[in-house]
Amino acid sequence: NMSVEVSKYVRVDVNMSYTKLYFNRQQADIGILMRDAMRTPRIYPVKDSLGNFVVPALNSNNVIAQLEYQGYNRRERDNLLGGLNVAITPVEHLTINLNASGTYTITNDRVRTNKYSYAPYYTTANPPINNVMYQSEFKDLATNVYATAEYENTFGKHYVKGQVGVRSDALNQFYGLEARRYGVTNLDDDWSIGGGYIPKPDGTLDYATISEYNNLVNPELHALNSLFGRLNYAWNDKYLAEFTWRYDGSSKLAPGHRWQFFPAFSLGWRITDEDFLQGFRDRYGNVKFRYSWGQVGNSNIGGFNYLARVNLNPNKYPFNNTANPGADFTAYNEFLEWEISTMSNYGVDADFFNNKLQISFDYFNKRTTGIYLSQVVPGTAGIGSSLQNVGEVENQGWELAVSYRAKTGPVNHTIGANLSDNLNRVIKFGQESIRGADYTYIIREGFPIASYFWL
Repeated sequence: NMSVEVSKYVRVDVNMSYTKLYFNRQQADIGILMRDAMRTPRIYPVKDSLGNFVVPALNSNNVIAQLEYQGYNRRERDNLLGGLNVAITPVEHLTINLNASGTYTITNDRVRTNKYSYAPYYTTANPPINNVMYQSEFKDLATNVYATAEYENTFGKHYVKGQVGVRSDALNQFYGLEARRYGVTNLDDDWSIGGGYIPKPDGTLDYATISEYNNLVNPELHALNSLFGRLNYAWNDKYLAEFTWRYDGSSKLAPGHRWQFFPAFSLGWRITDEDFLQGFRDRYGNVKFRYSWGQVGNSNIGGFNYLARVNLNPNKYPFNNTANPGADFTAYNEFLEWEISTMSNYGVDADFFNNKLQISFDYFNKRTTGIYLSQVVPGTAGIGSSLQNVGEVENQGWELAVSYRAKTGPVNHTIGANLSDNLNRVIKFGQESIRGADYTYIIREGFPIASYFWL
């Protein structure tokens, strides 16, 4: 980090950092390993009397064997972060900030799967049948540029602070290469040679899955541009108000629906600062009422859902009783827009006995509309479903927090407790959806999200 005072009006801050991270994990999925380990009855030993790993009747593998034999999943990540900020103070109380920053990340993955076998009398066993080596390198570049102008001043009992700004975020991610080889020969713990396409049961190779062999991955490119502002006002630190707004445009959404205005405001009243409650404040403490309302948007989806894209399928059409490659178009939505959450909050803050006892209570109501969902379409349509703004969910709840601060000799200690409740309800969803594997849940209008469901 470096900071330079160019003049009494201009300050320049520069920061740069580089990190290199290493991750070394087992090849098998940790979630499946934990699941199998927990549901294996304790009557099963790890190895039988002949020294072979035991495969429980309800499992297809032995967890310890997977950890010992099945290989590894290693990741190496280089991360370069840099930023430049120029702060200009042309006149008193006014500050202009110009900022540019970026993050460049290179991620290398190396996943090795080793074939091994169990004793033949464990008939439910399903270990890997091929040595497989996978390697990839992906590059991500995230940049953001913003400029703000901020004014702050106090006029007697009036405090005013305002800010306006513009920002642009761009992301170029998942650009890289990946390759996978089946049937490799392992030379040691790190190096393998040979290998090829996925072998079929008859010994031939599956050339239709060429992307499993070598794959060039095109980057995901998207941007978010914003105009924003904030205004704060306080009178005698008793009446408080804040108004904020954003005008965001996302490249992921359909033309004509990319820009959306998101306002928000909050109000505060320190009621114990009123003259008629001065005796209460002096004897017990302070009480403050709060209220806020606001909207935020979400466009965290994949790109180009508003366009029909070509979809290549290696087994699209049957000719002469043989599957042949073909192409079709994906479904699209030319009206895809923002998912919007609207939230209101009522709150009370109080502190008593020289700020030793603090109590805070909040009640909130949040409704999210235009949730991104892919609706169910009949198979006879011959095409999948496009992403739609159809979901709607409501969340209502409250939270109570209490803390007490005390001092015993030289020791300061705080005791706190928190109690809350939240109820969500699906308002709109479309055709109900039953999901789950180890347990089943349902998404149905009028019920909480992911309610447990038994057939």
